[in-house]
Amino acid sequence: MADEISFQGSISVNATNFTEVISPGQVSIDLPSGPDLASEGGTQATSNTMSSLQVGNLGSSQDGGVFFFRNLDSTNNIEIGEDLSGFKPWLLLKPGEYAMGRLSSRYPSTALKVKSSAGTPVLQYRIFAGDL
Repeated sequence: MADEISFQGSISVNATNFTEVISPGQVSIDLPSGPDLASEGGTQATSNTMSSLQVGNLGSSQDGGVFFFRNLDSTNNIEIGEDLSGFKPWLLLKPGEYAMGRLSSRYPSTALKVKSSAGTPVLQYRIFAGDL
């Protein structure tokens, strides 16, 4: 189907005497067309000082959105959050981890911030914004 994002995944846990598999199926999100949809992505080196995620293509008229973040580093963690009287992370990506989800309508007027635990790990990202 055109103009949509689809996520499909499963979670498998095996720990000593415990096994669980969760397969929620596919989630499809319709995308708006025309000027209401904007996208930004790429890679960005992070540091242990809070900095803004580089999303210059996204404006305040595109509320909310869908994100994909992946930590390309093999050693250091990356946190993603907001500057609310100081850095407030809401997502932690350990080396090699990725996350997908939906951003609140506070975004992009409240800019996304990134910070590493150490070093300069690289964050891969893609954000689709615009009344999703």
